[in-house]
Amino acid sequence: MIAEASKEQYRGVLCIHCRQPIPLSASQVRKQKEMGESEPTEVTELRSSSFNLRCRACHGEATYTPADTIDCDGAPRVRNTARRNPLLRPEPKNLSRAANG
Repeated sequence: MIAEASKEQYRGVLCIHCRQPIPLSASQVRKQKEMGESEPTEVTELRSSSFNLRCRACHGEATYTPADTIDCDGAPRVRNTARRNPLLRPEPKNLSRAANG
C-alpha cells in the first residue's frame, strides 16, 4: 500500500535581500484570485498595484508586484514575534530608583 504524501503549497514572493520565500497575506491572495478570474480591464490594472512585505527570516522589507509572486513548496516560515530590541532592556528588579534620577 503506497500512501501519497500531500504537499503543502502557498503563494509567496522571494525576499530581495536573502532570497527566502515570504508568504502572501490572505487579503493579497484573495486579490490575486479575483484578478485571475476577471477579464483584464482598466480597473483591474489599477488594482494590480504593488504591496510591501517583511521577510520572516532577515526582517527586511521591500515592495513587490503581482508579477513577483510564485508558488512555494512546504509550509510557510513561522513568524518570530518574540524579537526584542536590544536597546530596550528591562531594568533589574532588585535595584531601587533615586528620587531625582
